Amino acid sequence: MAVTESDMEPLLWDVKRFAEDGSGIKLRKYQVEVARAIVDSVMHNRGDTIVVMFPRQSGKNELQAQVEAYLLAMYGDMDAEMVKVSPTYKPQTQNAMRRLQRVLARC
Repeated sequence: MAVTESDMEPLLWDVKRFAEDGSGIKLRKYQVEVARAIVDSVMHNRGDTIVVMFPRQSGKNELQAQVEAYLLAMYGDMDAEMVKVSPTYKPQTQNAMRRLQRVLARC
């Protein structure tokens, strides 16, 4: 059965719901707080600088991919761009691109 636009609408109400219902990932509470802050800044056109500092293996990259997928779903029909920066191309940029591709494939 095909997913309709009306099926997608409730998923776009909140980044937490999008991650859980759209890609099957349950974000941790601290990830949800950061995701909502980023999305709020984008949606209200504030352009905040948000630095995310979590310990190793605490889900920074998964959070980044979920937020990117959510914003792509929200603004996919607009002429917009997203800029993403990593310290190195190998392996960080490549890993981030693969993770985003996996999230998008699950959604």
